[in-house]
Amino acid sequence: MGKEAITAARYMADFYKISLSNGNDIISIKDEMRLTASYLEIQQLRYVEYMTYAMDVDDEIMTYAIPKLTLQPIVENAIYHGLKMKQEKGFVRISGRRVGDDVRIEILDNGVGMHEDLIKALTADTGVNEKGGFGIRSVSHRIRTLYGERYGLQMESEYGSYTKIVIVLPLRRH
Repeated sequence: MGKEAITAARYMADFYKISLSNGNDIISIKDEMRLTASYLEIQQLRYVEYMTYAMDVDDEIMTYAIPKLTLQPIVENAIYHGLKMKQEKGFVRISGRRVGDDVRIEILDNGVGMHEDLIKALTADTGVNEKGGFGIRSVSHRIRTLYGERYGLQMESEYGSYTKIVIVLPLRRH
């Protein structure tokens, strides 16, 4: 077994261990970041030629709660619908901070961006349609169901340039 295969197996084991998380639907931001880092490492092994990533999350928020698998579907969309469509190497940056009584986690990519109509479709409170977007809608719906309409996703994009998704969560210890 080659070095890359062993590395990939280790990241996959970590990803699945955290994603199972003893059946808990809510985990710490620290565990969610580890899960997302494992996913990104696997993707980077597969697609080393077109992506890099960085994480900058304040230690202060690592013990707060987040619905499990909140970041991964958004990061997956950034890779498959943003970075893979780019001609040059792209990046995904995840940052997180406390802002007042909220936790804000930002996922920024320099992929191909989205048109305004797609952003509206993804943020609409309707089911999956011809534009897809099940993962993003599911994340948004889970957050709003758990914490109320004040929380969820904020999206910003410039077609041909970038997409930024901000996850807004309440300050709740895990």
